[in-house]
Amino acid sequence: MSDTPQGGWNSGTEGFGPGGFAAPDGGGFVPPTSDAPPTQSAIPVQPSYPPPSYPQGSYPQAPYPQPGPPEGYAPQLYPGGYYGPPMLRQQTSGMAVTGMVLGILSLVLFWASLLGPLLALLGIVFSSLGLSQSSKPGWTGKGMAIAGLVCSLISMAFWVLLAIAIASFLA
Repeated sequence: MSDTPQGGWNSGTEGFGPGGFAAPDGGGFVPPTSDAPPTQSAIPVQPSYPPPSYPQGSYPQAPYPQPGPPEGYAPQLYPGGYYGPPMLRQQTSGMAVTGMVLGILSLVLFWASLLGPLLALLGIVFSSLGLSQSSKPGWTGKGMAIAGLVCSLISMAFWVLLAIAIASFLA
């Protein structure tokens, strides 16, 4: 059997310190073997290059502009002369939203005999009102009004064609 402990660790006996490490001789310091100063022969010495020289020309220097207003203008006493009016929050037209919803519903419920044409008619009315309202300053919703108007007109065109077909069939 071998004299080394299992796993490579020592329990602190046989001249080893705690944890299996040998205690250094001389109080933890090993004196140098030579009196010569240490050298760095492993690191190559880089030659020193002179700094690059650039042509030294005399360039004319323009005087810096003086702070303040240009000549002939009165100084402004308060900031704000360069700003526009404050931005107002634009409102979405409720008529345009209602017209779009009614136009979509008229397309979805076109099969309902009385509800389909009624929704299409109301969609045309509300979309037209929303389109006129959204064209005023401060209002948005023009795209929704156009979408509701198109959907309502498609649904109404279907009902008009259906009414013509029924009338020609009965005549």
